[in-house]
Amino acid sequence: MKPRLLPLLLLAFSSLGASDRVWFGTESKGAAGGICSAELSDAGKLSAPVLAASASQPGFLVQSPDGKFVFAATSEDDFKSSGRGGVAAFSVGENGALSAINKVATGSNGTCHITISPDGRHVVVAHYSGGCFTVHPVGADGKVGPASQTVQHTGSGPNPRRQTKAFTHAANFDPSGKFLMVNDLGCDKVFVYAWDASTGTATPAGTPAAVVPPGSGPRHFAFHPSKPFGYAVNEMLLTVTPFSWTEGKLQPLETVSALAPDVTRNEAWSAAQICASRDGRFLYASIRMENHLAVFSLEDAGKPKLVESVPAGVDTPRNFNLSPSGQWLLAAGQKSNDVAVLALDAKSGRLTQTGQKISVPSPICVLFARK
Repeated sequence: MKPRLLPLLLLAFSSLGASDRVWFGTESKGAAGGICSAELSDAGKLSAPVLAASASQPGFLVQSPDGKFVFAATSEDDFKSSGRGGVAAFSVGENGALSAINKVATGSNGTCHITISPDGRHVVVAHYSGGCFTVHPVGADGKVGPASQTVQHTGSGPNPRRQTKAFTHAANFDPSGKFLMVNDLGCDKVFVYAWDASTGTATPAGTPAAVVPPGSGPRHFAFHPSKPFGYAVNEMLLTVTPFSWTEGKLQPLETVSALAPDVTRNEAWSAAQICASRDGRFLYASIRMENHLAVFSLEDAGKPKLVESVPAGVDTPRNFNLSPSGQWLLAAGQKSNDVAVLALDAKSGRLTQTGQKISVPSPICVLFARK
């Protein structure tokens, strides 16, 4: 064997069997409920799911920056007597197994989203029904504490059925970790908070909120991976609002539709998740009930341009995520109880069904493990 071929062969053999660990937060209840785990191969095949941890309705998930812990925003049965949601902490073991550390009540209800500070010392939980967010300290052992701060939103929007009050939907840190964006569907605002990492405290920024078009209902938020732009997916009007971002200030730009030009909006449909590709060239959003995924080009990062709208392959894609390689998109079907794999073309950003699916009970979050 020629010496120069040896490194190539070693590289080829080392890549065989490569896979990414992925967890699925679910709405499954009771003793049979929990967080499921699977592996996605480099060929885009999902392994059969296994139960990683038992928990009741462990919905949205987040992993600590050091990879040691996973936290879930839950609707725990033992918190329901007081109408409250909860946060559950787990340690990460071998093969994606999760061991329960502890769980605490949040002090509010409608827990729907969780994020973690860049230093891993606090988690921030959004409460849809409560119209607020809570901050919880995290110990070095992964143990999560009771809320150290609760920030209540007030306000309303023009929709008399959906926007009678604040409905806080998600929280996200900016790339610097110095600011926190909080989407509120009821107020038609993305609130901006300055984040004090030393105390784990959020205070209104100099420009405390950015306003989206009336009746939009901002739900989730994503930052561009390398440019000063952010994007809100608007649940009610099925649109995406781009923002320019300067430290402490979001400036809304022209809102665009997430529907194909020949499709008429149905009020029963609702937008859900948004995610930018790791190279910053494309943006993806999901539409529930229509059950499609919108693909936008970010050639001009401040002006998303719709490339296509394709079937998600599942019923009610409340959440999806892109694989670390950027080759695959996993769409979670909340009502079809499954997860589908779509292939992502790196040049065009377009998506193609692979036919790969696995059964997962009521999946509402797709989280790839840190490496």
